[in-house]
Amino acid sequence: MVAEVAAVPVTASIMNKVMEVAAACARHGEGGVRDAQRVIYMYGERVVTPDKESLDACCAVVREGCRQGRASVWDSEVLLARMDWGRKCCTQRGKNMYADPACGTDLFDKGTWYSDLRPDGKTLCILLEALSLQVEFDPSVSMHDAKRLTSSLEKYCGVAFDASVALWYARVAVSLSRARRMSAGDLEAVA
Repeated sequence: MVAEVAAVPVTASIMNKVMEVAAACARHGEGGVRDAQRVIYMYGERVVTPDKESLDACCAVVREGCRQGRASVWDSEVLLARMDWGRKCCTQRGKNMYADPACGTDLFDKGTWYSDLRPDGKTLCILLEALSLQVEFDPSVSMHDAKRLTSSLEKYCGVAFDASVALWYARVAVSLSRARRMSAGDLEAVA
């Protein structure tokens, strides 16, 4: 039985399923971004070629972490960069397999993508949803964060600001407005 399991080839879809488990754990307050990093390190940088679903899967882990107040939408920056780096390494075997430790820390500001893998509108919607959830736990969040995310993916990945993106962009604004009202109410109660 062990030999049979070991003989099963690891594919991107299997890696993505493992990432879904990480997201489910994050949803229940167990694990999260570090688990996603381990999955990428174990599979996405060494064994399989990440695909578009891989990007969405790791962003979903970040989203669930934000739902619990245990992650930031900007955690996705390094995760996406590692997925991108892993795709480059898996399609160009043996070429510069070790990523720079700073890989991804300026992904949204400089658009340093290494492969043909790019987020699309669905990925952006997941990240905007994560940001809207982060608002409840992080008073530093502002519409500037939503603008940075959106403009980066528009500029470097060709993501269109369509109806679905506009909806989640607006939900960030609604979450911020609700948080401000609640904060003002707390101040009135103290006064």
